Amino acid sequence: MLFNLLAPFADDFHVFNLFRYLTFRTGGAMMTALFLSVLFGPWIINWRKSRQGAGQPIRTDGPETHLAKAGTPTMGGFLILLALCLTTLLWADLKNAYVWIVILFVAVAFVEMVGVLNGANLANGLVVVLVMVTAGCLGFLAFLVGNAVFADRLQIPFVPGIGELSVFCGAVIGAGLGLRQQTAAGGGG
Repeated sequence: MLFNLLAPFADDFHVFNLFRYLTFRTGGAMMTALFLSVLFGPWIINWRKSRQGAGQPIRTDGPETHLAKAGTPTMGGFLILLALCLTTLLWADLKNAYVWIVILFVAVAFVEMVGVLNGANLANGLVVVLVMVTAGCLGFLAFLVGNAVFADRLQIPFVPGIGELSVFCGAVIGAGLGLRQQTAAGGGG
């Protein structure tokens, strides 16, 4: 939304030219998602604690470090998806079809996250680290494939507009960092 609102004024106000750069918007998305996760994290965790009661059951055959997480609410993924959607809508080019495809995808990811992460309770919050690393790699690849100069130099296919997904991946990283901060502070995960 910021791109669509401010980039057209870049010729009149040179500071708005920053919004034309994917790297700037990706960094902005990452920081905004981190900020939203940290800001809303305690509220969402308290809300989930009040609704869930006993909280997260911890298996005794898992790592001892996970025993300290007993009683924390589940559904940290809700925090990630909230920050991810709001941040992507704020920083991405809303005229880009790829952005809208990955935002419908959020509903599918939510259902998948509930099933897979509840089944992988042993990993608990560690899955978020893998998601952040994967998002970082995919965001970097999207940036390279979406940049005509880099794609030509690296001899990889150029796909116009796909670089916008690096903003989405930056939001995933920022939201994941915020969730990890909440889990490290004794919140949920």
